[in-house]
Amino acid sequence: MSRLALTLLTASLTSLSALMPPATAQAAPFEVVPGAIQLVEFESDAPIENIRGLSTEAKGQIALDPRNPNAATGRITVPVASLRTGNTTRDGHLQQPEWLDAKAFPELAFALDAVALDLTGPLELGATATGRVTGTFTIKGKTKRVTVPIKVAYLAASDKLKKVYIDGNALRIKGELTLRLADFGVMPPDHLAGVKVADQVSVRFALTAVEK
Repeated sequence: MSRLALTLLTASLTSLSALMPPATAQAAPFEVVPGAIQLVEFESDAPIENIRGLSTEAKGQIALDPRNPNAATGRITVPVASLRTGNTTRDGHLQQPEWLDAKAFPELAFALDAVALDLTGPLELGATATGRVTGTFTIKGKTKRVTVPIKVAYLAASDKLKKVYIDGNALRIKGELTLRLADFGVMPPDHLAGVKVADQVSVRFALTAVEK
């Protein structure tokens, strides 16, 4: 091939590449696996006694491109049967039809579809950010749209993380919200195992999602 032909070919390829759209950023899957590193807590501020409970069985997946974290999506679920309050009788009542109806609706779910982190650029490894996530919360087959303030840390893979069985980069996400039982069609009796229950329930979570 002559030098002139090679020059013309190179120029043509350069022009074509300039016209091509930039590659679309790909969201990486981050997996939430049930275990001790997942904590979902709830509290009912009852008049006589606060009812507190927790689950370590949250699971799900978050699709996130660190270069564009505000485009993240995901879905997290918690089995109703995994909720523990420190009282086995109360735990059994929670699963009954007048409460969460675990047989008909075995999972609590949050589907994430909007993120607004306080960042002007990418979420860098080792960085921490605050912001809000918005999505649909589903309890007992009823869905309500909620916005939750969160704090997220993007942790780099390390020997320290391996000691708690986290093998890879990970997102550590913490947040808190308040839910009304009535919004989800939960109209229980006045008492749960002898304790009056409030309609509002505080929910706190600290979840770890490992990059795959």
